[in-house]
Amino acid sequence: MDTTDVWYSASNELITLAYLVEQGEQTVVVLAGELGSEQMRVLGHYDTLQKAVKASPPAVPAGVLHPDIAPFAPQAPAAEAPVAKLVRQVDEARHTGDVYMALLDAVDDSGFSRGPLPRLTELLNRAAKFADALETKQGQHSAARLSVLARQLGALREEIESSAESLGVGVLPPHRTPRPVFHVIPTPPAPPTTPPAGPAAPHPPGPARRR
Repeated sequence: MDTTDVWYSASNELITLAYLVEQGEQTVVVLAGELGSEQMRVLGHYDTLQKAVKASPPAVPAGVLHPDIAPFAPQAPAAEAPVAKLVRQVDEARHTGDVYMALLDAVDDSGFSRGPLPRLTELLNRAAKFADALETKQGQHSAARLSVLARQLGALREEIESSAESLGVGVLPPHRTPRPVFHVIPTPPAPPTTPPAGPAAPHPPGPARRR
């Protein structure tokens, strides 16, 4: 069974449309209630999706995770260190201090600036909260998995900080001096010295041959 759409009806009941394939024939099934629960029941079978939607209870607008937040409200820009910038900082580093700062910027979660790892942790926590708000067994299962991943990122953050501190003080050996890169500007082609020859002029007709 392949779920294709889901919504809530006016009676606060979960409606699900799913494709059911049996013996090579495909049917659209309309289900009421949470999938896999004892309260789930079949409302009808239809040969097309359009017929199934037309016969199903109409949908009511879906909710939001934070009803008190206005949609599309302007937000203050947050300073952040993109991962690509931190990678370049390590590539161009000569001292361990440069790598140390790049790693700390990646896990920084204090002040106005936030690193990519704390932002990813926040994303997982928000997604877990959303999954739990679905109020379904599948949503609760996903919420638990996402919460575990968020906690693992917290442990990873501590490991990164410890690894950064263990770098100590050091510099790269001199033989790793970057090679100079010369950017050669291509020379434009020289203009032709003589204009190209045009089509050959026709030869004048010779004297008429006497018979």
